[in-house]
Amino acid sequence: MLRHTARNTARAFSSTAIPATSVATLHELGVAAGDVYADQKSLGAKDASSGEWTWTSYAERNERAQNLGRALAQKSIGRGDRVACVSKNRENLACTMYGAYAVGAAHVPLYEQQKPAEWKHILEDSGAKLLFVSTSELAEAARQVTDIDVVCFEDGGLEALINEGSGSDLALDPCRPDDAAALIYTSGTTGRPKGVELTHSNLVWNALTMRDGMVDELVSVGCLKTPVRSLAVLPWAHIYGQTLELHGMLAGGHEVALCSDPTQFLDEAKEAKPDVLFAVPALYNKIYDGFRANRRGMSDGKKALADKAIALGSAQAKRRYDSSLPGPSFVEKIQHSILDALILKKVRGALGGEVKFCGNGGAAVSPSVREFIEAIGIPMTSGYGLTETSPVLAKEQPFDPKNLLPGSIGKALKGVQLKCIDPDNNEVPNGEPGELVASGPGVMRGYWKRPEETSEVLYEDNNEIWFKTGDRCVMEADGHVRVVGRVKELYKLANGKYVAPAPLEDTLARSRFIAQAFVYGENKEHNVCLVAPDWVNVANKFGVEGVTMPAPFTFEPRAKIEELLENHRTEIVHLMEAEVEYHGSKFKSFEKPERVGVVSEGFNAARGMVTPKLSVKRAAVLAAHQLDIDGLYGDGEDVAVAA
Repeated sequence: MLRHTARNTARAFSSTAIPATSVATLHELGVAAGDVYADQKSLGAKDASSGEWTWTSYAERNERAQNLGRALAQKSIGRGDRVACVSKNRENLACTMYGAYAVGAAHVPLYEQQKPAEWKHILEDSGAKLLFVSTSELAEAARQVTDIDVVCFEDGGLEALINEGSGSDLALDPCRPDDAAALIYTSGTTGRPKGVELTHSNLVWNALTMRDGMVDELVSVGCLKTPVRSLAVLPWAHIYGQTLELHGMLAGGHEVALCSDPTQFLDEAKEAKPDVLFAVPALYNKIYDGFRANRRGMSDGKKALADKAIALGSAQAKRRYDSSLPGPSFVEKIQHSILDALILKKVRGALGGEVKFCGNGGAAVSPSVREFIEAIGIPMTSGYGLTETSPVLAKEQPFDPKNLLPGSIGKALKGVQLKCIDPDNNEVPNGEPGELVASGPGVMRGYWKRPEETSEVLYEDNNEIWFKTGDRCVMEADGHVRVVGRVKELYKLANGKYVAPAPLEDTLARSRFIAQAFVYGENKEHNVCLVAPDWVNVANKFGVEGVTMPAPFTFEPRAKIEELLENHRTEIVHLMEAEVEYHGSKFKSFEKPERVGVVSEGFNAARGMVTPKLSVKRAAVLAAHQLDIDGLYGDGEDVAVAA
C-alpha cells in the first residue's frame, strides 16, 4: 500500500497511453494498466481510524485481481459463470470485478440499500455462484435469502482467497471480447429488476472512448494536468460510475479517491482535492443549495458582494460559450479578480479547491444550477446514456452554445449513430420530436433470459442493431440532440394536447421548499400535481428545528413534521401553491397544474417509489396516491395534505 496524505505530493506519471487497439477485454485492460502504470496510485481510500488516505498502486491492484482469479478457478468458477457483490465503492469491490474477469466470469453488482428480497431475485435470476459482501451485517442478511457461498470483506474472507490464489500456479483462462462482463440489474421505473448483459467489447469501447474524448481531451487542451484525480461518489453498482471512473480512469493511469459515503462527500473532497468530478444533479443541487443557505445568513452588504461575484462569474462563463459577447471592462476584471479570491475561491474550496471540470450524467441538471457551477469557475459538460448502452452515447462539446439549451445532451460519441423515429420505426425529420434510437459498439447484447423484453427495445435496420432509448428527443441538422421527455411518460390530455411531465417536475423540484413533484393528467381536462415538500427547508422557514433527511427524500422525525402540519397547515399549503405557480410560470398554459396536493411523505426507496438512481416510479406513486389524485379532480379544496 502507498500512503499519501498531501494532495500536492510530487507524483511520477507515465504519459504512455494504453492503445485502444491493444486491449479487447477488461482483463487485458487491467493487466496492461498494471504494467504501464505499475507504481502509480490507482485507488485511494480514507482509513477510518487514522484518517490517512491509503492508495493501492496499479501493479498491486492487478496482482490482487489475478490472485483472486486463481482462487475462483480453484472453486470451479470460470467462463460463463457469474459472481455477485454487495458493496460500496472500495478497492475490494474493484478486485472482485477484475478477479471475475480473470477467469471469464461476469460480475453482478448489487446495492447495499436494496432489500434482501431484491438480492434474492437477482441472485436467483443471474445464477450467481458466489456472493461477496462488504460487512458482517450484510453477510448475515444475505445468508437469509441465498444458499450460495457468501464471502465477507470485513471477516477477512476476500484476503483469504487472495492469499490462497497467490500460492497457486494455476493457469488462468480469462474472458473473451464477446463474453459477458457484467449483468447490471435495472428496474427502470416499472417492473422487477432485469439484468442488462454487457460484454467486454461494450465496456472497453465505452471506457476508452470516454478516456480519449473527455479526460485526455481536457488534458490535451491544458484544462487538466496529469495524473488526474477524481473523487468517486457515484456507486459502481451503476454503470455510469463504473465505466467512467473504475474502467475509464484506469485506462488512463489516473487516480480515483473513493468517497466513503455520499454524506461525507464535501468533507472528503477537502482532503482528497479532486481535479474532476463526475456526479449526478442531486450532488450539484446540494452544492448550489448550500451556497444559497449560506447567503441567506449573510448581512445585506455580504449578500450584495456574493451576488456581484456570481454575476461577474456568470458573465465570464457565458463568454466561453459565445465569443461574440463583449469582453469585461477593466473595472469588471479587477472586481472579478478580487471577488473570486474573496468569495468564489471559498465556494470552490468546498470541493477541495482543485476541481477544474465537472461531468454530469444520470439526468439533466437544472439551468440555474449549471449557471452557478460555471459561475464559480468550474466548466461543466453533460453526457447521455443508459445502462443498456454501456452507458454513454452522447456528450456535449466543450463550450458549445447549444449546451445551454434545455434538455441538451450534445452529439453522438465517435462510432455511435443516433436518430429519432416515430412509432412505426420511421426516422422523423430534423427538428421534430421522436423516440431516440442508437446503434453502436456500446449497445447491450440483451436483457438476461428475457428475449421478449429484449425484442421490445432492440430491432434490426439495414443490418444494424438499434436500441430504443424510451426518450423523446429532438435532433437538429448538425446532430445536436435535446431530450424533451419520456415516451412512456408522455400522455394526452382530454383536449388532445400531449404532456411530457418530467421537465415540469424537474423544474418544480428546483424550489428549495419542494423535494419532489408528480404531475398527472392522462385523459383529463387539465393537469394536477402532487408535491412532496423539502421538510428541512420548510421547518427552517417556520422556526422548527431538528428535521433531517437521513436518506434521499426521507425526512425525520415524523413527529416534527406532524407538528409542522398541525400548526402551519394552511401556510404550508399556500407556500407550495405559490412555489408551483412561480417555478412553473414559463411552461405552456395547458402544462401547468390547476390544482396542487401536498403529500407529507416523500416518494422514497423505503416506499418502493424510486429506482437506485432516484428516478420516480410513476406507476408506484400513482398506485399509492390514486385517491389523492382523484380528490384533486373533485369539487373539494384546491389543495390537500395527504399522508
